[in-house]
Amino acid sequence: MLIRSNLESEGLWVEQNPPRADKPTQVELEEDLRKLRQKVKELEAVLDEVKKEEEP
Repeated sequence: MLIRSNLESEGLWVEQNPPRADKPTQVELEEDLRKLRQKVKELEAVLDEVKKEEEP
């Protein structure tokens, strides 16, 4: 680790595939989409209940 940090400070070590914090992975995107779809289903169920209560 010390050798690597020394080489990095000298500009002699270049990470081939540096991690990118600003770009989500495909797995993260799919998980977010799954969560959003679940929320939509929950909200639709609540909306249906509200509509049933409002019916005369």
